[in-house]
Amino acid sequence: MFPKKTFFPVAGILAATLLLSACSSEDGGSDAGTPGAPGGSSQTATPASVSIEPANASGISPSTPIVVKAANGKLTDVTVTSAKGKPVAGEFAADKLSWTTTEVLGYGGTYQVKAHAQGADGKSVEQQGQVTTLSPKKQANANLIPAPARSRAPASAWGSRSCSASGPP
Repeated sequence: MFPKKTFFPVAGILAATLLLSACSSEDGGSDAGTPGAPGGSSQTATPASVSIEPANASGISPSTPIVVKAANGKLTDVTVTSAKGKPVAGEFAADKLSWTTTEVLGYGGTYQVKAHAQGADGKSVEQQGQVTTLSPKKQANANLIPAPARSRAPASAWGSRSCSASGPP
């Protein structure tokens, strides 16, 4: 066994070493270079970017939604309009990181997309695009026309006779 005279000093040095190593961080405990830290330089935030899917596409199906996404920021507004200037309905995701059309597009239509996003750096960016839907060679338009109302005249008006159980007279 260890003599008591050497055990306590060695245990004390070991405990002090463990305590000091637990209190320091991996980078030497310095806050320099951390944004918002006293004495540190603030790092430049990555600017926002906006993407449109499908991007500048033609010949897409009218049922394919237009999706606008923001990276490194949040969308502030998105406008999709037809060639006639009619706006297309859409909605933002709860986190404002994406926007999706909520109505079906028309066949053979060209749609202009304009989106704005604001980055963490406070700067606004704009992205524009154009989407064209396919034009089918033939298109069927189904119409449901109700049948005309039938009037029922009494049987006597048609000159019908009643039949007995034994057969016709």
